Amino acid sequence: MTKQNEKDAKRVPELRFKGFTDDWEQRKLGDITRRYDNLRVPVTASKRKHGDIPYYGANGIQDFVSGYTHDGEFILVAEDGAKDPKDYPVNYVNGKIWVNNHAHVLQGIQGLANNLFLLNGIKKINIVAYLVGGSRAKLNAETLMQLSIKLPSIHEQEKIGQLFQSLDKTITLHEEKHRQLEQLKKALLQKMFADETGYPILRFKGFSDAWEQRRLKNVAKSNIGGGTPKTSVKEYWGGTLPWIQSSDLIEGELFDVHVKKHITEIGIKNSAAKLIPKNSIAVVTRVGVGKLAFLPFEYATSQDFLSLNGVTGNPRFITYALQLAIKKLVRQLQGTSIKGITKSELLKILIKVPLEMAEQEKVSNLLLSTDSLITFHQHKIDNLKRLKRALLQKMFV
Repeated sequence: MTKQNEKDAKRVPELRFKGFTDDWEQRKLGDITRRYDNLRVPVTASKRKHGDIPYYGANGIQDFVSGYTHDGEFILVAEDGAKDPKDYPVNYVNGKIWVNNHAHVLQGIQGLANNLFLLNGIKKINIVAYLVGGSRAKLNAETLMQLSIKLPSIHEQEKIGQLFQSLDKTITLHEEKHRQLEQLKKALLQKMFADETGYPILRFKGFSDAWEQRRLKNVAKSNIGGGTPKTSVKEYWGGTLPWIQSSDLIEGELFDVHVKKHITEIGIKNSAAKLIPKNSIAVVTRVGVGKLAFLPFEYATSQDFLSLNGVTGNPRFITYALQLAIKKLVRQLQGTSIKGITKSELLKILIKVPLEMAEQEKVSNLLLSTDSLITFHQHKIDNLKRLKRALLQKMFV
């Protein structure tokens, strides 16, 4: 018998708090929880009275209303209408709530099951296997209460529940910071770049001149296309030169490219791919139209790009200004079949630029600082979620 099989047979998690050694027990939810579905009341949107009580459906909070159906600590499990059955909606609530008829309402029996522990224990169950029905799959109440869960003593449950609650609160804190910074950046982009008047609404002290309007073709000394070396020729691939494709760029991330492939000098010589100087701006013109990035290193691209080299002005400022202009163009084209932007269309784009380099630098530095904070919190969120997934695997049986 393998180590893992031994652990499964003993019903002991791989990682646990010091002082706990007893085997976990397997129990049905119906034996350790009470269900309060009888108190649920569905209310159509037009008949809800606005208030500050969260109104819950299958996938979480749908609205805020006056009045409540439940008051206390509960676990809500989607009955039907789950947006993502593979990540089945299970929510912990504490306080006054209003629940419609699309979420089951469970509460751990005191002394047997801790609600915070149940939240994560139920999330580990593959609920998809128990759903019935067609396009709107349903988890019947009787089926839910027959589901089995392994659990330790109530004291160990409480410690595990508190740990995951602390993790969730930290994740939520970083998500809120991230959201606020995204909103701040959006406001800065709207107010710190010149509008139709030629002046920005918000400006650093000491600058008062109107901004200049320039066509993109007059901003860059040269524009360079791309190409793809034959994938069947091994000598063309696996070199040291980054070869950028549209999927390497993430929407909104202007200074971070996730390079997956590299090519050789021979690959450059035997294809339409070109060596593009560092500090150029790569713009996606076909698949993923509108994405762009500033690249501080030499690179080559696929044929889906046009790169701008020798930019007049602060290249990072120009990158932000170009992003705004391209977004505006894409919005204007919404509703049409956008297959791409031609080289001619791209080079005709108008951007507004301050005459003084010092102002360009101040604006771009502020935005870069904001972007750095956004990235910091996103990395924190990603790392904490990875930690949570790992702990779910190791701290539950």
